Amino acid sequence: MKVFLSLGSNSGKREKWLQCAVESIDKLRNTKVLRASSIYETEPWGNKNLDFFLNQVIMINTEFDCFELLKQCQEIEKRYGRVKVNEKWQARTLDIDILLCDNQKILIKELQVPHPLLTERMFVLKPLSEINPDLIIPGKNKKVIEIMKECNDTSKVHLYK
Repeated sequence: MKVFLSLGSNSGKREKWLQCAVESIDKLRNTKVLRASSIYETEPWGNKNLDFFLNQVIMINTEFDCFELLKQCQEIEKRYGRVKVNEKWQARTLDIDILLCDNQKILIKELQVPHPLLTERMFVLKPLSEINPDLIIPGKNKKVIEIMKECNDTSKVHLYK
């Protein structure tokens, strides 16, 4: 199954946490990182009082189903110091979000695919468009590059590395 993941960090060694995430995901059983976007430094979304994030999108091929992949990603987040809190938009060493799992649609409390805010966040759209600008977003029937042009998010997103 082809999956797109969003990686983010705004606490501690931000770039190192992203690198550790990519390496850890690539080492998962029957999983391979196929492509990785550049790293972008981005203004915090939702809570402007946080430090700037580093964000990246990766495309993987995996034999895990979406639910097992979510569990694996949460374990990687914990390994690198992620502490879940009840409040949204908090500082984090590492955040891994499942954006897309092939053309699947999942709408349950624990997992929503496509990610419900995918089309509203430039810090996701810009790196996603870098690795696959012609990707059609399920439910939107538009290419990522088209959705980017229509996105109202004015948060700062610039190339970091």
